[in-house]
Amino acid sequence: MESLAAAPSPITARLADHIAGAVATPLPAAVTEVTIHHILDTVAACVSGSRLAAGRAAAAFVLESGPPGEAVVIGSGLTTDPLHAALANAMAAHADESDDSHELTKSHPGCSIVPSVLATAGAARRTGAELVRAVALGYDIGCRVNLALWPSFEAVRRQPRGTPGIAGMFGSAAATAGLRGLEQRRIRYLLSYVAQQVAGMNTWKRDTEHVEKAYVLGGWPAFGALFAVTVVEAGWTGVEDVFAGEPNFLDIVGSDPEPARLVEGLGTRFEVTRTHIKRHAVGSPAQAPIQALLAVMEEHDLADSEIARVEVSLPRILAETVQRSRAMPDINLQYLLATVVADRRFSFSAAHDLERFRAWDAAGGDGRIEVAPDDTMESRRQAKVTVTTVDGIRHDSRVDRVHGSPENPMAESDVVAKAADLMEPVLGEIAASRVIRTVLDLETIDDIGTLTSLLAAAEVAPA
Repeated sequence: MESLAAAPSPITARLADHIAGAVATPLPAAVTEVTIHHILDTVAACVSGSRLAAGRAAAAFVLESGPPGEAVVIGSGLTTDPLHAALANAMAAHADESDDSHELTKSHPGCSIVPSVLATAGAARRTGAELVRAVALGYDIGCRVNLALWPSFEAVRRQPRGTPGIAGMFGSAAATAGLRGLEQRRIRYLLSYVAQQVAGMNTWKRDTEHVEKAYVLGGWPAFGALFAVTVVEAGWTGVEDVFAGEPNFLDIVGSDPEPARLVEGLGTRFEVTRTHIKRHAVGSPAQAPIQALLAVMEEHDLADSEIARVEVSLPRILAETVQRSRAMPDINLQYLLATVVADRRFSFSAAHDLERFRAWDAAGGDGRIEVAPDDTMESRRQAKVTVTTVDGIRHDSRVDRVHGSPENPMAESDVVAKAADLMEPVLGEIAASRVIRTVLDLETIDDIGTLTSLLAAAEVAPA
């Protein structure tokens, strides 16, 4: 029986209308291109993450508890139902720090939205163009929920809640609902069920294995979103408008929330174009320092033996993040910079080499590298690096707009190179190349099963 509750607010009605119609509405060409780049970046993160602790744990769970189905668990040789495939692939996508991030909302949209859409589109045999539009829709809705909850950038940066999971779950639910063709009233119920599932605690920051973090940022938002869509499709009713009335989700969770931001610029401002693709597969605070240090070393052709000191200035909140996460090699900034100095380049393998990290840590780290907060810097991804040579010469480099940011985007060739670097060790060069070409050609694919079957065929069971 349908609810007899009052009609939704104009904002929620518009939000539901947009979700219902977005997958049938073509995107601007530039937005399509950017969205495809983010899909490729996330698929690559799924592949590489399948070999890390969180990806292996998720695959083991599916092997033990997942029901039979045709949805692919990337990198495992397993198939299951869409819910469990989305869970496993989303955990693999955030098994480390390879996935994209939306700085303004402190979220990681791709790691949950793309696996949710892949699982749904594959099961429903939707087209590549529909998949691309659904992904863009997910970014638009998930990020706008966080923007409405915390309109102040400083407020979201200091938020004790786990903000990525909130954007991820709303985004995944919207994308999936759009693909499945839910009508507006069911979408409004869906939004209420999603709101009830948001936990949002930052305790995952103490997870040095990155397993619980992968679950909170990727796995649970993907699984919870698909679960909510499934029960609403089955006829469950609920609250017509979780964003208005008393009590409502925005007032309970947000800080001085602004409901109008839920629909601000819908259809004209696309949040996927405001999302970072990380040039380097490490935590966000390390992106600018690595870029700045590489620039100095390349410009002046510096070797390890020529460097006496590396001083890094970061916005205070980013400096605090890297200090708090010293036990994680892909976030520990001193370690990452030490590998750049020693290797004269950044590499995924060095950032994830636990033996090398433990040996470095046991030896007391690298005393030449110092990281300090700078309260004059805005809390954005930026850094200043000063390298002093053994001859006493100082070289400065400052990065205000990190490579991969919306203001300094990566070229398609850079996105492809990163994807190949992540996927080739798992799939091999030929299979990785096929996946890359297929994703880049998504707009021409009539059945997304072309991509999912290619991933399935390329899979190798983990050792």
